[in-house]
Amino acid sequence: NQGRSETTDETTSGDSSSTPAAELSVIEPDGVTDFDPEGDGGEEYPELAPLAIDGDPGTAWQTSNYKQNFGPGGLKDGVGLIVTLAKPTDVRNVEVSTIGNPTSMSLYAGTGEPPTTVDGLEPVATGTAENGSVSLQLEEAVSADWVLVWLTSLPSDGGYRGQVAEIVVRG
Repeated sequence: NQGRSETTDETTSGDSSSTPAAELSVIEPDGVTDFDPEGDGGEEYPELAPLAIDGDPGTAWQTSNYKQNFGPGGLKDGVGLIVTLAKPTDVRNVEVSTIGNPTSMSLYAGTGEPPTTVDGLEPVATGTAENGSVSLQLEEAVSADWVLVWLTSLPSDGGYRGQVAEIVVRG
C-alpha cells in the first residue's frame, strides 16, 4: 500500500471465498482516457485523465462543474474514466479514491474495444465513496483489458463536480 496508512475494520463474517483487496496483486494500468459519451464534444478534461493513475492521491482528474446532478432529470447519466490494461487479466477489485463526498459509481469491465456507451452494459460492481474512497469488489473475477469507472452521482460544491484521485485495479 505504498506508504498509505489505512485503518479498516476486518470484522466481516460469512463468505470466506472473497479475497480481501490487500491480498490481491495490483494490475499496472496501460493507460487511461476520459469517457463522456453524452457530452457535446465527447470529452471531459482528457488532459487530466492520467492524474487518476499516477500513484499520487494529491492529483486528480475532474469532471466539469454541473448545475444538476447526474441521473433522471439531470443533464446526463454520467461520465467516467476508462483504464486500459496491457492484456486481458482477471480483475477482482477496483479501488477508487475521490475528492469530495459522496461520489457514486458503477464499474464496467471487458475485453476488446472499450465501449462507446454504457447503454446495454451490465455493471460488474457499484458503490459510493463516502470517506474519500470506495472498494468495488467483483462477485467473480472478470477477464478484462479495460475497466470503466462510471460516475453516476456527484458531490455538491456549489455545483456538482466529481474528482477521481486514484484508480487501483487488482486481480
